[in-house]
Amino acid sequence: MSTSTKVFVGVLIVIVMGLTSLWGVYAPTFSEAYVLPVQMTDASGATLGNFQCRPVAAENGKTLLVFRNKDFLRQTTGGMVHSRIILSYKGVPFFEGTVPGPMEAIEIPTASLPAPYRNLTQN
Repeated sequence: MSTSTKVFVGVLIVIVMGLTSLWGVYAPTFSEAYVLPVQMTDASGATLGNFQCRPVAAENGKTLLVFRNKDFLRQTTGGMVHSRIILSYKGVPFFEGTVPGPMEAIEIPTASLPAPYRNLTQN
């Protein structure tokens, strides 16, 4: 292998490593295209918080809403076992359910999702 070929391969490797390093820093870990802003309230209408979640396709016509701020959500729902919650999008309720315990995600019927998000579920 000639010296110029070795130099070219070395430079190419450095460029690829640099690009993958930058991708790791700047790549969104939570795909912004799939973010669903959700307001969570309890059964009385008291606001529990505003959350961002990502709809992920599940089985049997269900969608799993994976919440971005899992620690805050776990703290919020930790003392609410068997309490009713309401999820709203832009002030319009789209799901009402019971808290099973401290949550990181919740499974809902896909048909319950707000219309713009029904087809955005990803695996």
